Amino acid sequence: MSSTGEFLHLKIQYESKEEELEHEGFDCCRWLYKKHMPNNDDCGQPKVNPKSFVSWVYNLQEFPPDNIIIQLKDKFIYLNAFKHDPRDRQDLIKRILMPDKVDQSKVTCKMSSKGILTITALFD
Repeated sequence: MSSTGEFLHLKIQYESKEEELEHEGFDCCRWLYKKHMPNNDDCGQPKVNPKSFVSWVYNLQEFPPDNIIIQLKDKFIYLNAFKHDPRDRQDLIKRILMPDKVDQSKVTCKMSSKGILTITALFD
């Protein structure tokens, strides 16, 4: 086999192995993410204890804390988060209607160190 042929053969083997390792790395990252972060399908879905509270959970780890705005107005909670990275611009805008029996003075927001925001509203 000529040196050019040998080179092309090694290049094909290398590229194949490189792609395989890349997929394994991505699979590992996805597994770790799922294990340590809440399911994004569940994010924003209210969790209700009919006797005492309702809460919403959002994964905001991609957003800088200074770019997260939470407002309470009338019967709504407004959640705005933005990221102005030129390579990856993201915006999150949510308008949450609170149940009638919520005491608006007892709405709390907590952000975990992993970027998980929990909004909790206590009932009257």
